[in-house]
Amino acid sequence: MECADEAQLDKLFAALSAGGKVLMPPNNYGFSRKFAWCNDRFGVSWQINLV
Repeated sequence: MECADEAQLDKLFAALSAGGKVLMPPNNYGFSRKFAWCNDRFGVSWQINLV
């Protein structure tokens, strides 16, 4: 999922990771200004990227 700003990324990550598992917390990993990866409470994997 791509986000236009950090606030949107942070809000989505908080909602999707609640009750799930954080695989990569929101951060600059070199390939993106801000990227996050989590599994939601149902086990669905989400990758969120700041464009």
